[in-house]
Amino acid sequence: MDSFVSPHQVLRRALLVVVLLPLLYLGWCATHIPAGSDIDAANAVGVYISSGYGKFDSRQTVERTGTGKIYYSAPGSDLHPTILLYEVTSLEDIATIEGLARQALDKFPSIQAISLHFYKEQNLAPSPGGAASRGWESAFKKVTITREQKAQRAG
Repeated sequence: MDSFVSPHQVLRRALLVVVLLPLLYLGWCATHIPAGSDIDAANAVGVYISSGYGKFDSRQTVERTGTGKIYYSAPGSDLHPTILLYEVTSLEDIATIEGLARQALDKFPSIQAISLHFYKEQNLAPSPGGAASRGWESAFKKVTITREQKAQRAG
């Protein structure tokens, strides 16, 4: 049995890879890039949790590691926002925020799930000129609140 591969076959396979991989990547991106509605949903959930919790510090005063509790909203595709929470470490506060996330699913019916990532502190170092750089951070707790979980708890 001859295992010779002609240059024509090699070129055809290379062309298939060069054309097919970018098309597959673009298809993946189209379903995973947050849209404007995802950004709005993330902001709405962040404001809802912040208002209900009432213990977050002003972003103007939290400019480096260890200076206060803060949150950031991150949009996710398919109306699945992630809320990043820094320096919220007590079990009572975590339970309150998880409860507020469950309430947010009722308040915003288009949102499918909410992920909460709790960090002990931000690794943020201010740079000259007002910029800042973020170092490596490790979440001590990550939880996703879904509509299915909410229904199971109610039933």
